[in-house]
Amino acid sequence: MNDLFTYAESQNDEPKQKPANQSSGKQNVLTVSQLSNQLRMAIEGQFASLAVEGEISGYKKAASGHIYFDLKDAQNLIKSIVWRSSAERIKIPLEDGQSVVVYGKLTTYGARSNYQLIVTKIELAGLGALMQKFEEMKARLEKEGLFDTAHKKPLPQMPQKIGIITSPTGAVIDDMLHRIKDRFPCHVQLYPVLVQGVGAKEQIAEGVDYFNNLPKDQQPDVLIVARGGGSLEDLWAFNEEMVVRAIYRSTIPVVSAVGHEPDVTLCDYVADLRAPTPTAAAELVVPVRADLVYTLLLFKGKLEQAMFHYTNQRKRHLSMYQRALGDPRHLMTQAKLRLDERSERFYSAFQGFTKLKRSRLQPFEQSFSAAAWQKTIQPQRRHLDQLQGRLSVDILHRRLKNMQETLNQKHKLLQSYSYEGPLKRGYAYVTNPKGQVIRQKADIESPMMDVHFVDGVVSVKTDT
Repeated sequence: MNDLFTYAESQNDEPKQKPANQSSGKQNVLTVSQLSNQLRMAIEGQFASLAVEGEISGYKKAASGHIYFDLKDAQNLIKSIVWRSSAERIKIPLEDGQSVVVYGKLTTYGARSNYQLIVTKIELAGLGALMQKFEEMKARLEKEGLFDTAHKKPLPQMPQKIGIITSPTGAVIDDMLHRIKDRFPCHVQLYPVLVQGVGAKEQIAEGVDYFNNLPKDQQPDVLIVARGGGSLEDLWAFNEEMVVRAIYRSTIPVVSAVGHEPDVTLCDYVADLRAPTPTAAAELVVPVRADLVYTLLLFKGKLEQAMFHYTNQRKRHLSMYQRALGDPRHLMTQAKLRLDERSERFYSAFQGFTKLKRSRLQPFEQSFSAAAWQKTIQPQRRHLDQLQGRLSVDILHRRLKNMQETLNQKHKLLQSYSYEGPLKRGYAYVTNPKGQVIRQKADIESPMMDVHFVDGVVSVKTDT
């Protein structure tokens, strides 16, 4: 059977005038089902993968889980079906009037002679798609912990240097510089960037990294990432992941000042502080110099008043102590007089004490005279000389010689009693395996015996 379009082409290629012998030939005829199937295959082959934008109308979810709706624009509509297996993967809520982009294929339904979309995926169109992407990225980054308050860094009270990342032209930078100059003049360093369009996200991330890569003594105390208000599309560069991660890894505190009060970007969540406007950011990072001066003057007055009250109180206490203690010079004079009096009394008492002790020692003075000591020592000296004579060297030599002879005699006697003497004369003695000496045959308990000679031991075995 020929394809429908092939058949039509073959019909067009045939000559208008048929040969005579074919004038009565039968034309190729198709059934309705054949025609419908060929239409379906042609359409499915031509439109196997589609992305169509339109508005949902007539939304209905059947009990089977399938979803039916019409996708329409201002002029036309097309029937659409989402089978249950695909519907379970669609996470966004669907409703009538919603602008969406559907993905799928086109097919026909021969029973009703119409065509329809078989949808496998649905995304929100336009602003809705951006909001969906925003929410998905926000949820993912929040799950990673990029928005945790534990990572927020405090802003310095009085920054000496401020880094601003924004467009070099426009009212934003002018308003911020004017506000900083009015409140608290300090050094401001601008990193010019695109704030929307192609290349904006790369330049903003590079600006944050640039300030963080400066030497520590050249880094600003705080960074401001800013731009004016705009639509979600205009502010999208500040929702890009590379910008969010650059702010997260910044070691310098970052203030996000993107758009106006209603505008919210992912930079606002990851930054250490969110300002509703760029001008408000300038007010948040620097104090008012006049307020600081007023506060210092107020503290100065309080400090002077406190010091005045403190010194007066100390003076009153000192006067009270002076009246209670009296004149120190008078106290010193009285103490000196008492010390002199006690010194004289001590000197007099010491003289009487030494005199008394001397009188008590006089009776013993004759006993401890040199002559008395000589008389006592003389007999002891004679006795010592006698002892020295008795301990002369000759006497000691004779005594040592006598003791040596006695020792030699006892040694010879001991050797005569030793078992080694008989061994040297050719004798031997026998022991059992336990080392006990066998003196008679009855002492033999084992056939194994050890025979001890003067130069060694021999193990033997008896027949008995």
